[in-house]
Amino acid sequence: HHGYREAGRNSRLVLDLTAIDPPDPAPPEGIEIVTWGERPELAQGVYDVAREATPDIPGEEEDDIGTFEEWLDRDMKGESDDPKAVFVAVENSEVLGFAKLSLMKERTDRAFHDLTGVKRAHRGRGIAAALKRKQIAWAKANGYTSLQTSNEVRNEPIRHLNEKHGYVLEPGVVIVRGTIAAT
Repeated sequence: HHGYREAGRNSRLVLDLTAIDPPDPAPPEGIEIVTWGERPELAQGVYDVAREATPDIPGEEEDDIGTFEEWLDRDMKGESDDPKAVFVAVENSEVLGFAKLSLMKERTDRAFHDLTGVKRAHRGRGIAAALKRKQIAWAKANGYTSLQTSNEVRNEPIRHLNEKHGYVLEPGVVIVRGTIAAT
């Protein structure tokens, strides 16, 4: 399993859900956000988004997510995967994007952002932001006290989205890049 791909290799960001009111998850005009749990038949559409979005993530350019069956088994049916925590943006029965949370059995207080992807042709419409608000509202409503993500430094759109929604670097986590000069 690829782990937290909204991630990549870098800064760990956390949103304190106890400190915020749930955001209004109203999606852009004409778009409906449903869960994969409610609409299991959307699996193929979610796969199509993942296949298009994954290579666009800095550091994942070479990633081939494999066949539909391989992707389902590896990325969607792991121990921390729950169809209720996979949010899907649909317009005229076409899947335009999705955002997935990982829920760890041993961390009932914190949910983890996994992949968020939107089809190239529909980026810039506010779909990723609506999916993120839905995730935040869902996590808060389901008793989670924090959400964690990490960002690949080069992934500007997601970094901006996270900052806008109040994610902050987790205190106590120091990321050092490069060499430290000997004193």
